[in-house]
Amino acid sequence: MQKFLIQTVLLILVIGVAMYVVFQPGTFNLGSGLSGGLLGTVGSTSSDSATPQNAMQIGNTMIKIEIADNDQTRAKGLSGRQSLASDSGMLFTFDKLDKYTFWMKGMQFALDFIFIKDNQVVDILQNIPPPAVNQSDDSLPLYAPITYVNKVVEVNSGFISANGIKVGDRVQLFNAK
Repeated sequence: MQKFLIQTVLLILVIGVAMYVVFQPGTFNLGSGLSGGLLGTVGSTSSDSATPQNAMQIGNTMIKIEIADNDQTRAKGLSGRQSLASDSGMLFTFDKLDKYTFWMKGMQFALDFIFIKDNQVVDILQNIPPPAVNQSDDSLPLYAPITYVNKVVEVNSGFISANGIKVGDRVQLFNAK
């Protein structure tokens, strides 16, 4: 019986190590970020991308999410992508409350922003267009919430309206960091 227990523990350990190696951050090419990146951290040349983390619910709406929780993933954001699945988004998480500023550098499609403080929507911005072709970085508009937040979700333009998301909606994360 003891031999079986030791073999089981070793098997679980091997599976855990294998899963870590396969699913560690940076092995997925998912990207996203302040509509291209978080102002102040954009310009990272890291190839790290966001880690997929199941889902979140805002009000009655479920969203498949990718999480950007470090400087590299937040800087990359959704920039460079051609599109985003209609039921998906990118969740930016921060360790402290602040008025985080975003811009659309490198974005190729319009976005909606959902600003969250703890587990409640506190502000939204809709239909933020991508930059014009050859638009200079210094001419890009900056987007920030009206209050302090610690999470921001980027979704396709029109998502907020189509799903009736509003300020005050409760937010719940599933299997997220």
